[in-house]
Amino acid sequence: MKILLPKYFLFKRFSVVLLLLLFGFKSNASHLVGGDLSLLYKGSNKYQLTIRVFRDCENGIPKFNDPVTVGMFDRADNKFVSSFELKLLTDDTLQFQGKKCIRVPTGCTEVGFYSIEITLDPQQFNSTVGYYFSWERCCRNTIINNIFVGTKPGETGETWYMEIPPLNIKNSTPVFMRNPLTLLCINNPFSFNYDVVDADGDSLVYSLVTPLKGTTDSRNPNDPGQTSSKYPMLNSGPYRDAVWQTGYSLGGNMMDANPKLIMDGKTGQLTVTPRKQGVYVIEIKVEEYRKGKKLGEVRRDLQFTVSSCLSNSSPQYSSSAADNKTYYINATDTLCFPIEVTDRETGDSNYLEFSGTVFAGGKIKPPYATLTKAAGLGGFKTNFCWQTTCDHANGDTQYLYLIARDNGCPIAKISLSTIRIIVNPMPKILPPQVLCLDRVDANTLRINFDQYAFNKYTDYFLFYRINPDSSRIILDTLRQGFNQKFIIDATAFNHATNYYTYYFVGVNKCGLRGDPSYKVFSNPNIPKNPRIRDIYRATVLKNKDVLLEWTPAQEEDFKSYIIYRRVDNGKDSFKFYTEIYNRNDTFLKDSTVSVQSTSYCYRTVVSSKCGYFSGISYQGCNIVLKGQAIPFANNLQWGNYSYWNNGVKDFDIMRKDPENSFYNAGNVASSTLDFTDNNLNLQYGAYWYKIVAHEKLGKKQKSESNEVYLIQKPELLVPTVFTPDGDGLNDKWNPLPVFVEDYNMRVYNRWGELVFESNDKNYQWDGTFHNNTRPDNVCIWLVTYTGWDKSTHYKNGFVTTLR
Repeated sequence: MKILLPKYFLFKRFSVVLLLLLFGFKSNASHLVGGDLSLLYKGSNKYQLTIRVFRDCENGIPKFNDPVTVGMFDRADNKFVSSFELKLLTDDTLQFQGKKCIRVPTGCTEVGFYSIEITLDPQQFNSTVGYYFSWERCCRNTIINNIFVGTKPGETGETWYMEIPPLNIKNSTPVFMRNPLTLLCINNPFSFNYDVVDADGDSLVYSLVTPLKGTTDSRNPNDPGQTSSKYPMLNSGPYRDAVWQTGYSLGGNMMDANPKLIMDGKTGQLTVTPRKQGVYVIEIKVEEYRKGKKLGEVRRDLQFTVSSCLSNSSPQYSSSAADNKTYYINATDTLCFPIEVTDRETGDSNYLEFSGTVFAGGKIKPPYATLTKAAGLGGFKTNFCWQTTCDHANGDTQYLYLIARDNGCPIAKISLSTIRIIVNPMPKILPPQVLCLDRVDANTLRINFDQYAFNKYTDYFLFYRINPDSSRIILDTLRQGFNQKFIIDATAFNHATNYYTYYFVGVNKCGLRGDPSYKVFSNPNIPKNPRIRDIYRATVLKNKDVLLEWTPAQEEDFKSYIIYRRVDNGKDSFKFYTEIYNRNDTFLKDSTVSVQSTSYCYRTVVSSKCGYFSGISYQGCNIVLKGQAIPFANNLQWGNYSYWNNGVKDFDIMRKDPENSFYNAGNVASSTLDFTDNNLNLQYGAYWYKIVAHEKLGKKQKSESNEVYLIQKPELLVPTVFTPDGDGLNDKWNPLPVFVEDYNMRVYNRWGELVFESNDKNYQWDGTFHNNTRPDNVCIWLVTYTGWDKSTHYKNGFVTTLR
């Protein structure tokens, strides 16, 4: 007989099989394979106590125990408190389905459902730490791989266990809403969520624990149909844990799998990829917390069978939008994306399930996520949609586990996809950012403001007034359809001496208030005009641009920096150049300049959104450097940098040659505006110069000039006599090229033979020729050389060797 149960306790049938006997597994009898307890508060000290028992249903097994007796014990001292007899209300078989699998031995798992309404009066049951409920039964299968069960049938039992808080706390335990899938295939990824629900909305924490063995065995199975020394058995805890077999452990290898068996502590998603055929037992613990304090826990004991399944390809996700994506949305937005499931076996039915934190019955409050379609032959297309609310932006990453499953043989294959959804808080609403105050009369103020926009997140704007006594009131509320751009305050009595302050705050549709606008004051002593922002540096950048820098404006009603420029310092008037609207853009690079010849001067003016302007800043101008090359020296001149409030400390003369970057070639006082560089390196004839001015005090800034390029004319000094006699005096002939870049020297004897040639301007000839044979005492030399200005020069003459 089937009994209809309240909706809270209904469970679905799933296409699942327990292959205890399939492909090499054998058992002598049917055994218990798990279950769980739960307790639902119904009001007026009434509770619904429920127990589910899973067992295999092969080989003509006996019926479920009817009734079962559950014990209640005090958590403080483990003393027996009460017992409750529960009748079997329904039993259901989780059958393997699929028309192509009719001839396959499938096995099955049965679910026995027991429930009773009980009364727990906190006056009678007054433990201050709470209670636990338990039911024990023997026996487990002897073919279990990961825990020790003995060598004979019936040596190891199991225990159903549940904890509750003191009964003055009205509470319902978590409930497993889904029956388990108990058949797994080797090398097939498995992912499942048991959809645990807490009617009170308490926080849940999931973990895997060592299964409980308890106190039953084959001699004392707690079965009224067998000879027993005691029935019903109502033994108190703590209950013995099962013993892990060698090579298995909690937190380590609980199953022969890779990736190993894990459970997400926040979502309860169980995932594993088994790699070896066998039978394995696990236990899931779900703890409930309220305001950070643990209330109780429930457990579910499970047995999995891993089999070598026949060939069947897994369904696939053809839509990239559903393939392990991460989505970012704002509270109240709707997230929708397409999902397409395909299967190579076109005759298989395919099903799409989803679980996680966004599904119905989970931690998320309604509305829940939905699918437009959840099944189809050989594949199908669907859409996932979730309409978020303000409550969903809780700071956590929401996980959506998609499970595509077919009904192929001998077991359904699955494909998994984990979708991460980050629901950000609804954006804050920006208030009007222009507030300008006009005095209508001695007791009336008009506050003007700029455009304000209502977007999909905007609820309203609050207009605040701070009174002279520092109290704060909402003077007005701006809602959709409010079109005027001012508010009249006719109660600002004596506002010239009683000071009032006004500002806006935006409120979004989640009730979150944004940052306030800047404030306007009726105090006439507070200046309306922005402060002057002086240019603290004007420098030449990369020898082609002028870079300006100034201090940022501090006024909350800042609108812009207005830049004025004057060309050729002292010979032109200042004219508008550009306007900058970003408060933090406190620099300007002017590329429309000729820094080699002209000094450009700049000034800034700060404007406010209410139309007020600062005074004109102190000007900043770039330094223009000029120079001339004279024989064996370079003369430099530059303009004074008189634009720092504290003046110039000194000037550095920076020089660069063809083989060295800029280095300091001299330093002069701030009153000196010229410099003669006569300490030149004769190897080079080209020199770059720039001037660096140093601020005397203040920010100790630097301002660089343009660069000038000066070239010395090449010279060649050639001795007419040398004495290569080995006495160490004048043994080598050493022409001296000065400011020469390229060089070729050739020496001929009186018969026109080439006796020496070199392109090295620093090479000295020792007078040898043809293996130390000395040439004639008079030779002719010819030299070709170029200057750094690329000019070519020729010289010739005679050189005499004396021995």
